[in-house]
Amino acid sequence: MTDTPHPQWHAPVTAPAGLSMQGPGGTTVVPADAGLRLGARFLDGIVTLFITLASGLVVTGVFAAINGGNMDNVGPEYGVPMLVVIIGTPFLYEWLQISRWGATLGKRAVGIKVVRAADGGPVPKGRAVLRALCFSPGIYYAPNYLPVLGQLNILWLLWDRPLRQCLHDKAAKTMVVRGRVTQKAPVQLPGSTAFTR
Repeated sequence: MTDTPHPQWHAPVTAPAGLSMQGPGGTTVVPADAGLRLGARFLDGIVTLFITLASGLVVTGVFAAINGGNMDNVGPEYGVPMLVVIIGTPFLYEWLQISRWGATLGKRAVGIKVVRAADGGPVPKGRAVLRALCFSPGIYYAPNYLPVLGQLNILWLLWDRPLRQCLHDKAAKTMVVRGRVTQKAPVQLPGSTAFTR
């Protein structure tokens, strides 16, 4: 998949606040608001918690079976797989779903999806990896290792206009839009791209 813009896409460079953008095929895309994104992230957090717990129980069960039920003498050979489960589960959850469908289970539940910011097209696998490394629904994503950056990452969308991007969106050149696309007629603003009120 290339990064060339879709021929019908009008790049959302100068969109005034409150307006939506014309996307691929003449559809209208509306940046998702903070409430929808927060709701999706909350649902994704619950799902990944249960997947991580189930995966951790499997790893624990295997090591318990190997050691005859005695977990007192296990060392790094147990800790490393558990660390992989704790960090890898949220990453894989985010990356696989965004690269395949453009939305996680939480995003689909609230009606939003992730698209390329340049043209509204699907997110390539490489960008989905970068996005998941910068923000997966767990506490172990990369920005959390730098003080304040983890909080600034998610709060950025509150003042970012017109695309309402978080820092992980900016890093991966993505944006989150409402998945239920409308078909309004675009309004051509003087000296700018096509947008819809």
